[in-house]
Amino acid sequence: MRGNGFVFDTGELDDNSFIDKLQQFPPSESHSLSWCQSRDLFNDRISGLLDADLNSLIFVAEPIGRSQTEINVSFLVIENPRYAFALVAGYFLSIASRTNFSIQHLDQKIHESVIIHTGAQIGAGTIIGANTVIESGVIIGANCVIGANCVIGGKGFGFALDSMRPPLRLPHIGGVVIEDYVEIGNNVCIDSGSFSPTIISRSVKIDNLVHIAHNVKIGKESMITACTEISGSVVIGEQVWIGPNTSILQKISIGSKALVGLGSVVVRDVPANAKVFGSPAREKVID
Repeated sequence: MRGNGFVFDTGELDDNSFIDKLQQFPPSESHSLSWCQSRDLFNDRISGLLDADLNSLIFVAEPIGRSQTEINVSFLVIENPRYAFALVAGYFLSIASRTNFSIQHLDQKIHESVIIHTGAQIGAGTIIGANTVIESGVIIGANCVIGANCVIGGKGFGFALDSMRPPLRLPHIGGVVIEDYVEIGNNVCIDSGSFSPTIISRSVKIDNLVHIAHNVKIGKESMITACTEISGSVVIGEQVWIGPNTSILQKISIGSKALVGLGSVVVRDVPANAKVFGSPAREKVID
C-alpha cells in the first residue's frame, strides 16, 4: 500500500488482499485497516479475532506475542500506529467522494455553493465545504480544509462609542491569513483584523462552532476545540490545547504548549507549559 509518501508491505496477505474500509479495533469486517496502540489492549480484545478470517491489517506499536496464523489477520509493527492510521486514512478519504465540488485552481476542491469574494486567495490542494463565505482580503494557504457554513474574513465586532450618538462600527480591513495545512470545522467564524490580519498559523486545527475575533494570532499546531470563543487581539502560542466551551478575554496571551481545560474562562495571561482550568481559569497541578 502506498500513499502520500507512506509505504508498507502487507507481507503474508494473499493475492486477493486489499483494504477498502477503515475500522476501529478490533475489526469486524474483512479487508479493513485498524490500529491498536498497546499490546495489553490488543490481548484484552483478541478473542474476537481468534475464530475470524478477516484478511485485514492492524497497525500495532510492538510485537504482540502471537503468530499471525493464530489470529487470522496481518499486523504491522510501527512506531506510532495512531499516526500511521491517520496518514493512510487521510489518503483514502482524500480520493473518496468529489460530488458537487468544482476545481477552481490546481488540486482545489471547492463546493459549488461557496462564495469567494474578489481579492481572496486560495492555495493549491485546499478543500472548502458547502455554503462557506470567503471575504475579500482573506489569504488561505495550501492543503487546508475548511468545513461547511463558515465565514472567513467577516467584519470584527468593534465600535466607537459616544454618549450622544449611536455606536459607530470601526473599519476591519486587515483580512485573515490562514497558513498551510490548517483544518477548520463547520460553522466557524474568523473575523478580519482591523488594520493587520488575523493569523492562523501552519497546521492549526479548529473544531466546529468556534468564533475567532479580529486580530487574533494562533501559533502553529495549536488545537482549538468546539464552541471556543476567542476575543479580539488574543495571542496564542504554538502547540496550545484549548478545551471545549472556553472563553478568552480580549488581549490575553497564552504561551506555547499550554493547556486550557474544559469550560474555562481565561481572564489573565497563561504562561507557556501551564495547565489552567475553571472560571476564572487558574493553574492547577495534574497528577
